[in-house]
This record gives sequence, C-alpha cells and structure tokens, in this order.
Amino acid sequence: MSYIPRLAVPVLAVAVALTGCSTYAAQRYSIAPANVAVLRTFRGQAVNVGQFTAAKPDRTEITCRAAGPTKTPDGESFEEYFRKAFIADLDIAEVYSAAAPVTLTGRLDAIDMGYRVDDLILKRQESLS
Repeated sequence: MSYIPRLAVPVLAVAVALTGCSTYAAQRYSIAPANVAVLRTFRGQAVNVGQFTAAKPDRTEITCRAAGPTKTPDGESFEEYFRKAFIADLDIAEVYSAAAPVTLTGRLDAIDMGYRVDDLILKRQESLS
C-alpha cells in the first residue's frame, strides 16, 4: 500500500486548518469631489472636527460573511477613520480649522457588512456645536 493515500487525508486536513479567511484592509479614504464641491460653497465659514465616538469603541475590524474580516487601513478605530475622512473633505474644501468656533462631532452607533465587501452598513449621528 502506498504512503500517498494514507498521508493525503492528514496533509489535506492540516492545509485546510492553516488557511483561514484572509483579512482585507479597507482603502484609505480619498476625498470625494462631490462633497468638496458642495463644501466649497461655505468658504469663509470654518468648521472644526472634534471627537468621534462609537457604541462599541476602538473596533478596527468587522466581518463580511462572504469575505472574512475587513479592517481599517492603518489599524485605527472606525470612529477615527471617519473623523479623518471628514477632516480630509473639509480641509480640501478650505473650510476646516482646528480653531473654528463650530465643531462637528459624531457617534458611530453601528457598523456592519452584508454579503459583499462593498455592502457597508452604517448607523451614525453627527452634531454641530
């Protein structure tokens, strides 16, 4: 009897056990031209971006049922990822200022993914003070 058939099952079992789901990293945020175009109509009025919080703070990855874990690009929390995205759009539109009298804050109530990597589901709140 050959050793190959007897070894095939254990080798296959080890190979399957060692190959889990891959972890995908979301792309870094890049400005949205449509957002910037609208925000530029507010030039002369500055906005600061304050703290963003989350119902489940400091999460850095979520699981897509069909693709496995998806994480933020630089390992930052989701709330920080979205905060940086607001700053990027506001800054390019020339309406962001850390010294502005108006501060935008946010709270991420939920984040989840559907069956595809691009099915991102967000529940959030933003507020100005």
